[in-house]
Amino acid sequence: MKRLASIRGALARVLPRTRFIVLCWPRSGSYLLTDLLDQQPGVITHAEIFKPDRVELRPPYLRALGLGPEDLAQRDADPSGFVDGLVRATPAGTVGFKLFPAHNPELMERLLADARWRVVLLLRNPIQSYVSLLSARQTGKWTQRRDRASPGVEPVVFDPEGFLEHFHKQRILYEQCQDRAASDPGFKLLNIDYSQLDDPDALDRLARFLGRRRWNPAAQPTYFKQLRKPYPELVANWVDVETFCAPLGVDHEQDFATFTRAFAEHDFEAPDPTPA
Repeated sequence: MKRLASIRGALARVLPRTRFIVLCWPRSGSYLLTDLLDQQPGVITHAEIFKPDRVELRPPYLRALGLGPEDLAQRDADPSGFVDGLVRATPAGTVGFKLFPAHNPELMERLLADARWRVVLLLRNPIQSYVSLLSARQTGKWTQRRDRASPGVEPVVFDPEGFLEHFHKQRILYEQCQDRAASDPGFKLLNIDYSQLDDPDALDRLARFLGRRRWNPAAQPTYFKQLRKPYPELVANWVDVETFCAPLGVDHEQDFATFTRAFAEHDFEAPDPTPA
């Protein structure tokens, strides 16, 4: 039995694997998606491994890489080597992690150009993600592990210019990925919207994209939505949101692609984005 386990371990280190990144901007539902993916048979999904303040890996993988959560300098000295080592240390046929563009733009570009990596582009209605971002900044609470609404959440204030900067960064990433998919036959891309994370058909497409036969519906979230009130109750100046959106033909219920297409029909100049 030990010999069989050793052979399997050796094969796991040399056989081709399905590698993927969940690519998105913050407040897109990435913890929920990576949580659900990690519960799929044959899939191990690491979370935000390039988090600015720590190496976010489970203890067995930190030990395998000889790192502690605080070893940012070692991780960042060779990001590609860190990722390659993590893939080698992960005993699964399908392995992935989530990446924000601001984590390491150079690494992101290398992964996008590497045909071994599949890209799951997670999108969310930008009004929703902007409100979620403002609320998280206000409360200091970025994740929710209990299935209940976060207490004491005060309404946030919608700032049109701040929203445009927020959306502009998301739109650049979206268009970059769509353009690459159209021009590069080797680029493997799947778009999935936050609104589809409970859609069985969309989840089955995701499973097949990652080389699995079907989605396992037994997966249950251990990360939960923090904001549960209707959006008009979450924004103190909701009338300003409606005034901003109406002429553009957009709203807070559209999926990201629909919102972006409607927005693109108007000649609207966005401010230059600042680093996240």
